[in-house]
Amino acid sequence: MSGQKINIEFIESIRTSLSLKNWIYDNSDRKVEIVSEELTHSHLFKNFNIDLDILEYYCIPTRDLLSEKEFQELVKSGFVGKQETALYPYSNIIYGAYYSRSDLYMKLLGLTNEERPKKINGIEINYFSDLIPYFKEYATGFEDGFNNFDETQIKPYLTLLAEKEDYINKVFDFVTKNIFLGNSWAYSRKGFVTNQNDEIIKAFENGQEQGYFYKAWSIIFSNSVLFANLFKELVKSQKNIDSCQINDNEFLKGKIKLKFVPQYDDGYYEVTKGDEKRKFSLIKYFEICLGNSTAFIDCLKSKEDKIKATNNAIFDLQKDHYDNDHPEILRLIEKNINYLKNSITCIESNFKEGVQHQHNDLQELKENKTNAIIELETENDLVLSTIEDWLYEFKDENVLLEKDYKTLVEALKQYFDIGEFPKLKYKIKVKKINKKRFGWALNEIFRANKDNNEKLPMEYLEFASEYISIFKNVSFDKIDYLKSNLYKYFTTKIN
Repeated sequence: MSGQKINIEFIESIRTSLSLKNWIYDNSDRKVEIVSEELTHSHLFKNFNIDLDILEYYCIPTRDLLSEKEFQELVKSGFVGKQETALYPYSNIIYGAYYSRSDLYMKLLGLTNEERPKKINGIEINYFSDLIPYFKEYATGFEDGFNNFDETQIKPYLTLLAEKEDYINKVFDFVTKNIFLGNSWAYSRKGFVTNQNDEIIKAFENGQEQGYFYKAWSIIFSNSVLFANLFKELVKSQKNIDSCQINDNEFLKGKIKLKFVPQYDDGYYEVTKGDEKRKFSLIKYFEICLGNSTAFIDCLKSKEDKIKATNNAIFDLQKDHYDNDHPEILRLIEKNINYLKNSITCIESNFKEGVQHQHNDLQELKENKTNAIIELETENDLVLSTIEDWLYEFKDENVLLEKDYKTLVEALKQYFDIGEFPKLKYKIKVKKINKKRFGWALNEIFRANKDNNEKLPMEYLEFASEYISIFKNVSFDKIDYLKSNLYKYFTTKIN
């Protein structure tokens, strides 16, 4: 990954990736293990029943990173779950240390719109690998925080006669407290700290803070039953407050006073309406504003009124764009402007015949356009045709039924498009067949779409082991997967 340039496409993949990525830069970090397997969050999720209220609070830092539209796309691809908990907070490992998804996303986003580029050891940051010195120091801090959480964050604040309940309350307080400019789980997004020379500093402190949080959540997940009531009351109280308030969409209509608060680098909007104030994440604010604008436009009757209102909305956003320099705000404004510009084309098409259509017809037009584009892309998609060429014979022989064939094709297509497989609701059933023959076909699909000399990656085999029925009982050792029987089935060609 040394050649991975830090650009918007890469940063967006950090924001939305569902898989846990372990970035490998040299042989020295392949054996690094700061968190033992039994204390990793992924292991605890698989082996313990985690209370839903605990999980909901755990995902607070990431619950506003995924838009409604993006979540619906996930659901269509087979994702099962709630939007609020779709993205887990820790999605990247570098030199054995775990990184907060929202924090890393915000740090990288800040690098793309800087008048004065940030540096490490005098080198400007352009590629992800340019951050290796930061990653190494962060890992040292993460290890310190993870290993010394109890000694530094809990025990000094317990009485001499402290009981188990006191310890539980202290751990709970650590992850739920909100301290101004201090450690806060709910607002754990912070940009890179630099000195007067624009050199990135405080990597150790950044890692130490996340090490504390990671260990705290490992303790909570390991003892979910003991913490459940505390989180249940906390989440319930927050929902009760929300239920007493008017809908956010209505709140943002009419005369409001807007204030950007850069408290945690990414910041948020504080909106005042009358005597009431509310906080909105940037993503949520712009999503609601776009929804309010389009709802108003849809209620207008004439083509001229609709286009005029749309252009007015675009003009207001362009003024906001001119007055802002925050990278995330600029990105969201541009996203809304592009949506509104595209909607003008839909409005003009809708009135082309001189017939006014209602809102549902406009939606249908948009969907038809989208489907037409998708169909056109599909016809010319070499990746898709390669996958289908290799798998069609199994469908033709009834080894794969239509539903399973489509599921496997779509899963492989997603993998080669964005680098990760979807989470499926059910296993792909493959009828009795020589495992080496089927494995070899999957191997050839990989070779056709990736480097022909590249070894099959573990996630490729892991997907087959978990979701393709004929490989369910084939031995697969993740630690030394290249010597596993599953790898042999994929790389042995039969005549």
